[in-house]
Amino acid sequence: MDTDVLEEKIKVANNRIQKLEDKVDSLSDFKFTVNQLADTVKDLKITVESIKNQPSEDYKKFKFNIINYIILAIIGFILAVIGLK
Repeated sequence: MDTDVLEEKIKVANNRIQKLEDKVDSLSDFKFTVNQLADTVKDLKITVESIKNQPSEDYKKFKFNIINYIILAIIGFILAVIGLK
C-alpha cells in the first residue's frame, strides 16, 4: 500500500513539475516578445525624433540659403558699383 501512495505522489510531483516547466517556457516566450516590443518602441522613438527634427533642419537650410543670397547680392552690387567707375 505504501508503494501505491508513493507512486501516486511521484505522479503528482511529476505532473506539477511538467506544469511548471510549461509556465517557464511560456514566460520565456513572453520575455522574448517583450524584448521585441521594446526594440520596436526604440525604433519608433528614433523615427519620431527624426521626424520632429526635420522641420528645423529644413528651416536651417532655408535660413542658410537666404543668408547666402543676401551675401551674393551684396557682392554683386559692390562689383557692379566698382565696375561702373
